[in-house]
Amino acid sequence: MSDENKSAKVEIDIDKSDDFEINIDKIDNDNDIDPHNDKNDIDPHNGKDITKMEISAKEEHLVTYSKDDNSIVYWDIEKKRAEFRVNVKLGRDTDLCIRISDNKKLAIDNGSHLRIYDMENNQEIKLENLDCHHPTFDYRYFTFNLNDEFILYERDNNIVLFYSTQTKNKKWKCKRMYKIPKDFELISVSKDDKLYLFSNDHSIYAWDLVTEKNLKILSITEELPKDLGKRFKKHIRFYNDENFICIYVVGKIPIFSTKMETHIGTLYNSKAKTDETHVYYYAWRLPSLRPLLNNIDVMLEYVRSKSPEDLKDKDKIQITTKYALGIQKGRIWKMDLEESLAGMDLTIENLKNPSEFLKYWDEYFGNNSELIRKTFKVHGVKLFGIYKPFLDNINELFEEVIDGKHEEERKKESSLGIIRWEIIIERRILKLKAFITIHGKVTTLTRDENLNDRSMTARLLGIKLFSQVNIIILTTKGLFIYFIDTKNESESNVSIILFYYYYMEINDENVEECKNFFLKPTLPLPNYNSFKFCEGFVSDIQSNDKNVIYYEKLLTFGIKEHKFDLINKIYENSLKKFKYEDETRDYLTIITSTMPLLKEYYPEFISKYSSDTSMIIDSYLFNVKDNDDSLHLYSFRHLHIVNLTRSIWWYKYKVFMNKSSWNKLYLRLYNFFQILIIFPLFPIYFITFYILSKYKFIDNIIDNVYDVFSLYFYIIERFSKRTKTKTITFMNPYIGFVNYPPYDNYYDWFIELFRPQPSPFVESISREIYKTWDGETLINFKWNHYGKYYYSIIWIGFMFLLGCFTAAATIPQQYIDDDVRKKLLIASIILGFIHLSFEVRHFIYSPIKWLTNFWNIFESNFSFDEFNTNNNDPNNPWNIAPAYHQVFENGTVDPNPFIIQQPDENTNMFVDFGTSIFAMYKFLTGDSSALSNWAYKDDPSLAILIVLFSFLIVVYLMNLFIGLLNNEIEKDNDRVSYLMQKAEILAEIELFYLLPHQRRWKTWFPEVIYYYADDNKTRQKIKEMRKKSEWSTSPFTKLRETLLKQLKIEN
Repeated sequence: MSDENKSAKVEIDIDKSDDFEINIDKIDNDNDIDPHNDKNDIDPHNGKDITKMEISAKEEHLVTYSKDDNSIVYWDIEKKRAEFRVNVKLGRDTDLCIRISDNKKLAIDNGSHLRIYDMENNQEIKLENLDCHHPTFDYRYFTFNLNDEFILYERDNNIVLFYSTQTKNKKWKCKRMYKIPKDFELISVSKDDKLYLFSNDHSIYAWDLVTEKNLKILSITEELPKDLGKRFKKHIRFYNDENFICIYVVGKIPIFSTKMETHIGTLYNSKAKTDETHVYYYAWRLPSLRPLLNNIDVMLEYVRSKSPEDLKDKDKIQITTKYALGIQKGRIWKMDLEESLAGMDLTIENLKNPSEFLKYWDEYFGNNSELIRKTFKVHGVKLFGIYKPFLDNINELFEEVIDGKHEEERKKESSLGIIRWEIIIERRILKLKAFITIHGKVTTLTRDENLNDRSMTARLLGIKLFSQVNIIILTTKGLFIYFIDTKNESESNVSIILFYYYYMEINDENVEECKNFFLKPTLPLPNYNSFKFCEGFVSDIQSNDKNVIYYEKLLTFGIKEHKFDLINKIYENSLKKFKYEDETRDYLTIITSTMPLLKEYYPEFISKYSSDTSMIIDSYLFNVKDNDDSLHLYSFRHLHIVNLTRSIWWYKYKVFMNKSSWNKLYLRLYNFFQILIIFPLFPIYFITFYILSKYKFIDNIIDNVYDVFSLYFYIIERFSKRTKTKTITFMNPYIGFVNYPPYDNYYDWFIELFRPQPSPFVESISREIYKTWDGETLINFKWNHYGKYYYSIIWIGFMFLLGCFTAAATIPQQYIDDDVRKKLLIASIILGFIHLSFEVRHFIYSPIKWLTNFWNIFESNFSFDEFNTNNNDPNNPWNIAPAYHQVFENGTVDPNPFIIQQPDENTNMFVDFGTSIFAMYKFLTGDSSALSNWAYKDDPSLAILIVLFSFLIVVYLMNLFIGLLNNEIEKDNDRVSYLMQKAEILAEIELFYLLPHQRRWKTWFPEVIYYYADDNKTRQKIKEMRKKSEWSTSPFTKLRETLLKQLKIEN
């Protein structure tokens, strides 16, 4: 090797006590990744076994670590050569954690020390060279992403830092920083910047730093293996792409679709639970799954079968999204997985019991995925695969009817396999007969479908058999799909089930239009008349779990048709689904979406729902932790990562002050100069720091540094310090209750501005909701996020309108010039038109409600004429001041005043707003002198108003004292009334003051809301519910037993 190509060696003593030393050598010759070549010039690990392999984010490089050889080799996979050798000398028997980037940066942690190396420049990047580092920081996770950024997780402050690895003077600058909530702990960061977090309630969440969206992807509901203990989180691994998240946890790999927001399957490391063909199919379809298949024996055996030699140790095989890499005698063998899997016969026909997701992969996760998600929602998305096979057959049936292949007949017969069908329509009754062979014996099944629509005669247009047990029937009354339930092949349990019915009037003129209606990617959900004119369909939905997607429409039908038993059945089934199914929350939307109708027809179900779903959670455990006592019934979105990138410079300053605190003299000097800076700015100090803190330019990230600049946080913490108490986290059961349709965000902006589509919250302002904690936390969330701000702005606008107009209309001319009065009137007109625009929109939205509103009618009685200030005004102070008339010698009186006493400010105290308030106060105390300048006989209206006002005030005061005496009795009702009034205000703000796109913001209108509850108040609430016999009636028995156990309450 020439001098030019010889690598410079660097020896770094990491910790003398541990005797941890590292040398870096650059390898000059090519080392092909070929296990057949036994004459390579260089043996990177000197023939020793390779202990561990790590892949870079772009999968262009890998490192191999040999514990026996104390060496790490950095490989270029595409070029097939080893580039660097790192000699590692461990002072103790420990396992290395290694991460590499694609720009040749290496990070190593031996369990007590983290060291970073730039192999290209042959230098160490010391932690002190990270501009946001402090020696006391406890780093528990590190990695590199696709942008070659170095990511560090600092546990004590619970922050994640992203460093640029572009070395400048051996310095790495922090580019981004994020704060993780206290209830969560970071598990890992994906190469495309997704944070995976583990919550206190044993749930796993994914937070996308790019879109700022979070998903709950898994709840750990089973007991964790004892041997894992606290190391459980270290055994969780993630890989993802744009559409899928794959997780390895406790011997299985759940696969989550981010488009569908649901689990699509689980692979187990057991052939008894997972067929090997499923593993291969998923691996073929999901490149992001492949790296996790290192833990699945089926895939490892497949890789070994393709390798030239037997690879016994599964730890020496590394699978990436592109390749399978194996270790043999210090060499690396590579297999192209994409090519290998593509050569397998991975068709659906070869899969054993494939799920609906596997059968219709392209439809589920292709261009129509959004439509499927919108139509079927999470709780029914799996059923799309059941519907899909019928679409092509329905189209063929329509074509045959249009072509005249099905002549008009009263009776049709068809057979397929072991089943023969006879279909006939008589007197609006669809009669079906199926002859099926069971155990060699022919059994006849019959079903009569009463079609209650009398608008037209029912005729049979055509039938089409699909598979052995399904039949599609087209009539002039719509489309029917039946199947024979053969799960239990005893004669008594086999029956004909109506799986689907869509009512529509079909004739020769519109048959082509009807055909196009069914050409959509998904079958349209049944309409209202489907349930109204076919009672058998309603019965089959209730008894068949596959029809759960019809529940929402069926519940709407049941409420409007006053079918109490049907309503109760769907209500109970929906709660049971929440209780037992995986994607549980969305079943509650079946009930919450129909709250407006329940409020109108069956309010007792709202009360029942509020009671049954009180104090529930969507996880296996309730999260109990210490919190401020002021946070009782504080509502929030469950996960929100705070972006502190704006605070990086403040964070650097805090790190610097933390280091300086070790030197008392330096710290005092810094504080002295800070005081000199702050002193002249002290009047605006707190306002400035509040604004900077609100917009995250500063933050109390490191809260153990109390320098003068951080005085703001110290004072806020000191004066707002509250008693700590234990709180428990609950889920608000009103799922999707605050969301506005359409949920796919496709809407007409202009129409939404004048005729907004309401949310269930707007249409369901009910006392039964707001008498519970769930209703109160719903209001708290809305009020704290936007309600109080909009309410303040609206009132300020009204005050400006009132102030401008009152000043222009009532201030005498000698106190205000015409130019100022004109400007005030212009401002009043502008503000008045703004107010009028909201009133017009309110009227367009609901004319009847606007007209029946007392305050709207009351306001309409005012006009500008009432504020006329001309000299003929009888209320003009000059017209009511004492006047003296001349008496002539003949005894007549001159009608024109001879002398007028000059009026003062007390002549008409109602001219000025301030003195008018004082005049009313005097009148309340019994002094009516302010009204003595008017003649009551000439002003009967004034006399009537005085009497009414006095009477009403007396009555009001009497009732006020009575109300105070009964305050404790009506305390709850007062609270409920207050919350309902708040709900009315919020509903008006949402409909008329928020823009259409703002009503779709997930931060203001999340699907799920959580809240804290004081554990002592929770115990009291449980006692109250037990006294009212509301606790034991809930269907969530197991969940409530868990809550009682955590609160240490005897069951």
